[in-house]
Amino acid sequence: MCEEPPPSESVPYADFAQAPLSPRPTSVTVIAVLAIVFGSLGILTVLCSLPSLILNRGGSTTFGGPTTSFTTTASSTSTTTSVNGSTTTTSFNYVSNPMIPAYTREPAFVAYSLANTLIWLILATIAIWAGVGLLKLKPAARIWIMRYAVADLIVGVIGLTITILVFQPKMIAAMQAATQQTPAPPGVNMGAIMTIGLYVGDVINVVFLSWPVIVLYVMSRAHVKAAFGVAS
Repeated sequence: MCEEPPPSESVPYADFAQAPLSPRPTSVTVIAVLAIVFGSLGILTVLCSLPSLILNRGGSTTFGGPTTSFTTTASSTSTTTSVNGSTTTTSFNYVSNPMIPAYTREPAFVAYSLANTLIWLILATIAIWAGVGLLKLKPAARIWIMRYAVADLIVGVIGLTITILVFQPKMIAAMQAATQQTPAPPGVNMGAIMTIGLYVGDVINVVFLSWPVIVLYVMSRAHVKAAFGVAS
C-alpha cells in the first residue's frame, strides 16, 4: 500500500508580511557613516567659526588696538594728569590685520556669513540624524538623507559661485596688500603661492560637490530601495 506524500508546508501570509527587511547594503552603511562624520565636522566648524565671525564684526584687536581696515595704520597719544601735577603720556598704535580685510565687516558680508552658517548647521544636524536612521534602515531616514543631498548640492553650488565671483577677488587683493606690508624672502612670491592656495581650495570644494550626488545615486538604486521596503 502506497503511502501518501506529506502535505507541502506553506508559510502563512501574516508571517511573510512580518518578515524582516533585507539586510543593510554595504553602500548604505558607508553613506550612513560618512553622513554622521560630515555632520559632526560641520557642527564643529560652525561652533568654531561663530566666535570669530562675531568678534570680527565687532572689530578684532591686533597689536594693541582695534582693526579698522587691512591697509590702515594709525596712532594716537593720550595725556593723563595726576593729582600731584605729574603728567603721563601713553601712545597707542592701531595696526590692521592684513589677513582680515575690511569687507568682512560689511553688513552684507556679515548677513551672508550668518545665513550660510545657520543653513550649514541645519544641514549638519539633518545629516547626523539621517545617518543614524540609515543604520537602522528607517524609511524616513532615506527620504531625509535625499532631501539633505539636494539642499547640500544647491547650497554648495550657490556658495561656491558667490565665493569665486565676489569674495575671492577681494581676498586676493587683501593677500597682495599683506605681502606688500611684509616682504617675503628673495625668490619667494608669497602672493602667488597664497593665490594658488585659494584656487586649490576651489577645486577641493568642487570635488566635495560629488558627495550629495553620490548620496542621491546610492539611495535611488533598486536594492537599496528594497532594503528600506520601498517598491522599485
